[in-house]
Amino acid sequence: NILIIPTFREFSGDTPLLWEEGNLWRKAWEEKPYQQGLIKISPLPSTEENMSVMTAERALSQDGIALDKIARINGTTDIYTADAVYNGIEGLTVTLRSAKKGTEETINVSGERSPQLFEDAITEITARINNTIKQQDIADSQQKSEITVLYKYNAIRDWLSLEKTLKSIAIVDAISIDAIGSGKVQFKIHYVGNEDKLQRAVRDKYYNLRSFGSFYNIEKI
Repeated sequence: NILIIPTFREFSGDTPLLWEEGNLWRKAWEEKPYQQGLIKISPLPSTEENMSVMTAERALSQDGIALDKIARINGTTDIYTADAVYNGIEGLTVTLRSAKKGTEETINVSGERSPQLFEDAITEITARINNTIKQQDIADSQQKSEITVLYKYNAIRDWLSLEKTLKSIAIVDAISIDAIGSGKVQFKIHYVGNEDKLQRAVRDKYYNLRSFGSFYNIEKI
């Protein structure tokens, strides 16, 4: 679930718009969200909670506190700010930023000032984000990692159930036990990919991994 925060100005010196009625860029995103397979790219929903946290100024400054709150509210860490400004008489210039990835790129789209111009810009941006995801998937498929986890259980069957659940996760290669006894087990999760994907996969199984520096605790949600 990838969120776009679409800010808009007619001229670079104008006050940026986000939730205002005059934000044609946001309206275009609302009319044309993108979904292909498991990938969904959509604008930040105009809910009361989101509107109270995020402003155009905070989005453009990449305000970390506001972005973290938006991530928690909407259940995603993939958030892009897409700042659109008309490029002269014809065309649109979009600056696409990701605070999480630390990336910024400028996209110029040609065309007359019309709804089609915004649609073309959305098509270009979703294509670029898709390409980034594919490149990351290739890198993840070659990346093998492991984390040390501590689990406290009431009965041994609880541990056996957790072990079975973790082994059912596609990106988990293996579970290796370091020590077990007295209602605790310390083990390693060997997995392919990045830690974010593992965290999401574990949450999908109704468990939560909490970091304590060199190790993690795992508990039922």
